Amino acid sequence: TEPQQLVGPVSLDGLKQSPTVYEVVTQGMLPDAHIAFLDEVNRAAGSIQDTLLTLMQDRIFQNGSQVVHTPLRSLIGATNTDFEPGQQDAFADRWLIRMKVYPIPHSSWDKLLFTDLPKPQAVSSVAEWDAARDQSRTIQFSEDAKAALKDLVLKLRAEKINVSDRRMRESIKVIQAEAYMHGASQVEPEHLEILKHVYWTYETQRVKAEEIIVRTVNPASAQLQEYIKDFAVVMEEETPTDEMACMAQIKKLNKICSRVKSLKSSPKADRVIKDIESTAQQLSIRMLEMDSSLAPD
Repeated sequence: TEPQQLVGPVSLDGLKQSPTVYEVVTQGMLPDAHIAFLDEVNRAAGSIQDTLLTLMQDRIFQNGSQVVHTPLRSLIGATNTDFEPGQQDAFADRWLIRMKVYPIPHSSWDKLLFTDLPKPQAVSSVAEWDAARDQSRTIQFSEDAKAALKDLVLKLRAEKINVSDRRMRESIKVIQAEAYMHGASQVEPEHLEILKHVYWTYETQRVKAEEIIVRTVNPASAQLQEYIKDFAVVMEEETPTDEMACMAQIKKLNKICSRVKSLKSSPKADRVIKDIESTAQQLSIRMLEMDSSLAPD
């Protein structure tokens, strides 16, 4: 990809007026966008990375002799391979939030393959987005949250997971947004759990960073994650072919469900309980079908 494919073609009118000034036509291109998506960002050439650095950090674009303040609100990138440590550190550090995307599970293949994908629709305006951002920035940190944040960074750095000063500073906005989305009046330690998507740079750090973050700021969530793993183990077992096997799986699921219910209620815990109970119900139906198929005519 050439820089012009992102920022716009060379302005011929500009060259006619001043052959020494190199300007591009940005209309409809990245410097003119509110939201943008870039694919395979880690393979971007050095010239593109240099352009994106100031655009992502300061929301400005140097167009010839002019400094253009861009309307960019969010830049989303995707990559199938990791950034190269030591070679792309500055560029990698600019991507603030990181989400690992997994393949679509087998249970959703029917929707993927045999249904029409929904058409994208706007759910909020730029003005509403800006208003929510401004409101979130007013949310203050509790003393406990401040202490937890500093303790967390020290623990991560002790494990050789570097959290740059820039990333630490920028993460405050993410934490405030998390508290805002939960309707909180101030940031509490549990709102720092969102940092599991922020405080790592390379895939090799992700699992360890998530473990430290969740255990430090939200022990109940860490325990919930263990129960989710137990649920996944049961789901990976072979599909039961007789009543006894069905009953054995149902007992395992009920045990996990009881443990989740013993934790502090949260939207995530409620979703896990719903998924486990739904799976157990499906197994019960399967067991009844087996029983009816064995009944004499």
